[in-house]
Amino acid sequence: MSPQFDLEKLAKLAQIDLRDMERDTLSKELERILEFMSSLEAVDTSNVPPLFHPNNESLPLRDDEVKEGLDRKMVEQTLSERENSYLRVPKVME
Repeated sequence: MSPQFDLEKLAKLAQIDLRDMERDTLSKELERILEFMSSLEAVDTSNVPPLFHPNNESLPLRDDEVKEGLDRKMVEQTLSERENSYLRVPKVME
């Protein structure tokens, strides 16, 4: 049984425009991916213990250290726009 998906809805959510040829190719590829994922449901994992992470090693933790931050006056001098106690920076996203 083939899993169902709405390619137009996926394209809209991903904010991409698809040409007809791309629709056909992408539709077939997504169908193959979803069929593979569905086939994984048939695998019996009842006797497999859950893993938190495939690598059971713990990561070394470092000590918390107080470090000197940026000098506020120096930062204020480098930025030309300020609003009250806030620094205005150039917009990076719409």
